[in-house]
Amino acid sequence: DQLQHSAWNPTQNNSLTDAQRKKANQNTPNFQVVYSTFARMLENDSISAEEAAENLQNMRPIDRETTVLLVDNLKKNLLSKRMWEDQMQLVGSGYQTFLNAS
Repeated sequence: DQLQHSAWNPTQNNSLTDAQRKKANQNTPNFQVVYSTFARMLENDSISAEEAAENLQNMRPIDRETTVLLVDNLKKNLLSKRMWEDQMQLVGSGYQTFLNAS
């Protein structure tokens, strides 16, 4: 009797409806799209700035926003004096970082 009063009942169909699944997918970034776009932006001679902008315009809004946030985060990290100091300290202590990767 307790099972019938609980919010989730294993004896009933508790799956998402198609509408709920579609809404959830609209609000969730497709990270394969996001990271492949981000990676192409970082590759030498992969795409021009115009092509990158066009790719962003053609993306779903959530994927575009996530990609732009990644680019902005990378920019902030690369401009951070603290990040460079931390990297140099790690290299000086014998750790491998992107500064001394082969």
